[in-house]
Amino acid sequence: MEKYEKLAKIGEGSYGVVFKCRNKTSGKVVAIKKFVESEDDPVVKKIALREIRMLKQLKHPNLVNLIEVFRRKRKMHLVFEYCDHTLLNELERNPKGVADGVIKSVLWQTLQALNFCHKHNCIHRDVKPENILITKQGIIKICDFGFARILRKLIPRHQSIFKSNQFFHGISIPEPEDMETLEEKFSDAHPMSLNFMKECLKMNPDDRLTCAQLLESPYFDSFHEDQIKRKACTEGRNRRRQQSTASCPTSRGSLTRAPTTETMPEQLPPPGEVSGKQGQEEDRDVVQVLVFFLNMCLFPKHFTVSENKIKIQKVFSFNVVSLCEFKFPPDTNF
Repeated sequence: MEKYEKLAKIGEGSYGVVFKCRNKTSGKVVAIKKFVESEDDPVVKKIALREIRMLKQLKHPNLVNLIEVFRRKRKMHLVFEYCDHTLLNELERNPKGVADGVIKSVLWQTLQALNFCHKHNCIHRDVKPENILITKQGIIKICDFGFARILRKLIPRHQSIFKSNQFFHGISIPEPEDMETLEEKFSDAHPMSLNFMKECLKMNPDDRLTCAQLLESPYFDSFHEDQIKRKACTEGRNRRRQQSTASCPTSRGSLTRAPTTETMPEQLPPPGEVSGKQGQEEDRDVVQVLVFFLNMCLFPKHFTVSENKIKIQKVFSFNVVSLCEFKFPPDTNF
C-alpha cells in the first residue's frame, strides 16, 4: 500500500471497502478494494480468492480489469482500474428516467459482458446498479465477482440431489389480487420495449431469452443505427484531420500515423449528444439486470426497490435472486 496514495473512500460493502488511490510513481488513478477482515477468516478468503480467480480468467472490455493483488497486515488488497461512477449514480442523477439512448447503450454493453461470462460457464449472481461501473468515456465495466460461480450442465446425480432438497418443496409465488398487463400499466411505452421486457420476464427459464438472443433483439435496431452514424462522423473527422496533417509537413517529414481501426466496446453517447430515438441456466443474470434497470429507467415512478426486491405497484412482487439463481423442479407449484 506504500506505493499508493489514498484520495477518497468510494464504496463499502459487507466484506470490504473501496478507495480511490493514485500510484505515487506513475500517477495512475486506481480503485483498491481492501477486505475488512484478515485473510485468516475462511469466508473472506474464499470470496477474495474466488474474485481473483474469476477476473484472472475472464478478460473483456466490459469487465473491470484486475491490475494486481497484495497483502498488507494480513488483509487482502485488490487493485482495479478506476471508473468514474456507477449505474446507481446515473439513476440517482436522473430520477425522472434516463434517456433512451443511454438505456440501450448500457443494456447492450452489460449483455455483452454477461454473454461473455456465460460462454465461459461463469454466473455473476450479483448484477445490480452499484456493480455496473461507467468510465468517463461511457464504457460499462461489471465488477464484484465475489459471489460468481462456474456452472456447467448438471449431471443426473446432481439433478436428483437438487430435486430431493426439502428447501425447494412447496415453493409458490403469491398471486396478486389485481392484475394489469404491461400494456395497461405502461400505455405510453413503445411496443418494442414492452416486448423486450416480456422476453426477460418469462417465469420458466427455458422460455426466457439468453443474453445472446437478447443482443439480436429488434429493440437495439435504432441503437445500432445511431452507432453507425456516429462511427461515420468519427471516421470523417479522422480523415479530415489526417489530410490536414499531411498538408502541413513537419521537419520530420510528411508521414502521418494511420488512423486506428481497433474495435472498441459500444459507448454511451457523450453528454449533449443523446437523441430521442435513441432459459437456459446461464441466464439468471438477465432478469436481475434487465428487469431492474430497463423498467426503473423507463418508468421509475411505478417502482420501489428494497435490497434485492423489486416491487411493481399492483402488478407483481418477487425476489429477483430466487428467480435468477434457481431452476425449479418440474413438479414445483407456482
